[in-house]
Amino acid sequence: LESAKKEDPILMYKNVLLKRGWIDQEEIDGMIASVKEEVDESIEFAEGSDPPALDALYEDITVGPYIPQE
Repeated sequence: LESAKKEDPILMYKNVLLKRGWIDQEEIDGMIASVKEEVDESIEFAEGSDPPALDALYEDITVGPYIPQE
């Protein structure tokens, strides 16, 4: 797990931004809090919503052309 964290592109980019002084930890903490709030609101909305109709499973599904690999 630790080796994966070292290669995480989000953490790597965060470290670049911090190192270059383009952002500070307070701004990062604010972004994380904002995202968590948005996710929590989305979960609350989803849990409070009626389940979709079964035929909705087939809405907005697209399939591209099949191109066999030679």
